[in-house]
Amino acid sequence: MPALPISTAAVATARTAEDGLSSRLIVAFTGLCYLCVAVGFSYLDRRYGHFQAESLFWVAWAALGFAGGSLIPGRAAPAGKGLSRVMTAVAVVLAIFPALFMYSMLRWVCVLLLLVMAARAPSMHTRRDLYLCLTTCFTVSFMAATHHAANWTLWLYLGPAWIFAGLALTWDYAPSRAIGHARRLGMNLGFVAATALIAALLFFFVPRPPVLGFGFIPPAGDASGLLGQPAGKPPGEAGTGQRQDAGKTVGPGDAPGGMAGEGHDTARSQSWQSRWQEMLRKMRPALKDPAMPQWQKDLLEKLLDLGEIPGEPQPQPGKSGSGGSPSPIEKTANAIASLVALLLALLLAWLIYRWRYWLGIELLHFAAWLLAPVRPMLSMRLSAQAIKLCLREAGHKSLSGQSVREYVAAAPGQPELVRRWLGYAVELYCETRFGAAPATHARARNMRRAVSAATQVVKGYAPELRKP
Repeated sequence: MPALPISTAAVATARTAEDGLSSRLIVAFTGLCYLCVAVGFSYLDRRYGHFQAESLFWVAWAALGFAGGSLIPGRAAPAGKGLSRVMTAVAVVLAIFPALFMYSMLRWVCVLLLLVMAARAPSMHTRRDLYLCLTTCFTVSFMAATHHAANWTLWLYLGPAWIFAGLALTWDYAPSRAIGHARRLGMNLGFVAATALIAALLFFFVPRPPVLGFGFIPPAGDASGLLGQPAGKPPGEAGTGQRQDAGKTVGPGDAPGGMAGEGHDTARSQSWQSRWQEMLRKMRPALKDPAMPQWQKDLLEKLLDLGEIPGEPQPQPGKSGSGGSPSPIEKTANAIASLVALLLALLLAWLIYRWRYWLGIELLHFAAWLLAPVRPMLSMRLSAQAIKLCLREAGHKSLSGQSVREYVAAAPGQPELVRRWLGYAVELYCETRFGAAPATHARARNMRRAVSAATQVVKGYAPELRKP
């Protein structure tokens, strides 16, 4: 059977900043990025005891702006203007009182930007609006990361914020529906994992110049790599003042460079496991902050416990909690958080069951794409399973002992274009598995593309193609 063209080639036009957003998921991911940055910004003022109240405000403000904007039908340019104007007026009032009397000038500008960005969210329809919002989020996050009250625990908020920003840019960069959601998510998280691994290798093993740090990033003289000393002059030589004993009075029993040299020799003789344990030990005091939420303490402490190397001796300075019993407000908050977590788990389980066929199809397409270069026959078998799930989602149940060819031929009510694509995919599969045709990367790729194109039409993503 001759190969059939999967789709008609079209002239690709360059997208501009004035083009509309292709998916509501872009608005949702941007809203989650904004929310994480706003909560991280309020986390800097946790010592004043208003972190929970400020967090609830940002949740409500982000939900009103981004959720209200993403649910507007049609996402047309005039839509959302009324809600945006009302929120802008409220934002101006909040920026004057109480924000103007609470923050310094730099932080007040950040609060103003956060208030205005959520107020503009209902009318965020173009890519230019998306880029402006993400630029604001990155600017505020950099300010928070370099603030004197920040420490490593702030990454619990900034880390997810940047991941959500990457997801929003991924969905904007690849707007075609031919690329499934699972593939976009997998490629984005794979890129994030690769960059995080490279950054960790640079942080752990590459010596850093002995310059002063900023924010909560310490000088390199205090945080050298796991396998080497900081770049610059060796410890003990006359240098520029990175010595820990600078400014101290030398006593009768203190020889110049004596104890410091021994300390550095000991650090140099330590194994990388000991240095890893020492790094985790230095991170634990930050968990003793009494203003930190208890759930955050428990989560970060468990993460540090997972990072411990089994069998390596380590000091136990005690639990990071304050030691006292939780207050009634904390108990109520924990109970509410547990209830919300249970409801979210039930909602997630229902969504997985509701979209089980869709999730299975996307996972099979992604696995077939990964295995096509190395295991083309296995890739084609996965594409055949995707055909069955696609037709089963459309309401066509298979009979016992029915082959893939018979199952596709007996499917009722499918458009002619879907039948042609599925027939082409089945022919490729049968010729390879039961005939003399070899399993190649090209045949596996063509079969996957045909099945993916037919799946998009069956799902209703291209209603114009369902016409006979």
